[in-house]
Amino acid sequence: MKIPIYGLEKFSLVEWPGKISGIVFTGGCNFRCPFCHNPELIDLKLAKENKIAPFPWAEVEAFLEKKKGWLDAIIVTGGEPTLHEKLPDFFRLIREKGFSTALETNGSNPEMLAQLLEEKLLDRVQMDIKSSFESYARATGIQDPPLENIKRSIELLMKSGVEYEFRTTVVPGLVSEEDIKMMGEAIEGAEKIVLQQFRPIKTFDKKYQEALPYTQEDLEKMKDQLKKFVKKVEINGIA
Repeated sequence: MKIPIYGLEKFSLVEWPGKISGIVFTGGCNFRCPFCHNPELIDLKLAKENKIAPFPWAEVEAFLEKKKGWLDAIIVTGGEPTLHEKLPDFFRLIREKGFSTALETNGSNPEMLAQLLEEKLLDRVQMDIKSSFESYARATGIQDPPLENIKRSIELLMKSGVEYEFRTTVVPGLVSEEDIKMMGEAIEGAEKIVLQQFRPIKTFDKKYQEALPYTQEDLEKMKDQLKKFVKKVEINGIA
């Protein structure tokens, strides 16, 4: 069940509304999103060169044991958790400790997502949709993003019966109003999408630290566009 864990956040009230959650950050990602705010979790070789090491597994288990009775849920994010073959074992461990479970994913590994859903190891899934499919290469920073996998993961979640939401960080130059319209068409009938304001604090591509975020008025226009396709649309968790 050992997967590379690079971060343990002990307390969150916002990631899963209505639940007190701990957050576990796995290392390694198959995308290179230029706006990523966890760049140290993308490339494990680079992390090693910078002397960033994963938590000792005993410390991860101690964290889960200590939080029993204090936290409602554990959210597993990254990096991209579904890259790790032992992820189902980790979710089984979390379940054994009595926590509700949530996964944050980029949707690139529908086979792993399907396994977790079939084994009923997930109570909630939060899937990032980076942009419209036409803009995915720019938004993910890779030449051939696995679009069919992304589409399959969207379909899996919408049919799963598990609580889910889609999320999009609205980055100027990567997500336009036209992209938003195409995204809405791609997830038509979905339960929920959250538009997350881009914050140019720490990014994988440093040029995005100079980018100006969209205005609140811009975000409201995008929200109105998405409401034509999705049942519930929020901006940074505000309906």
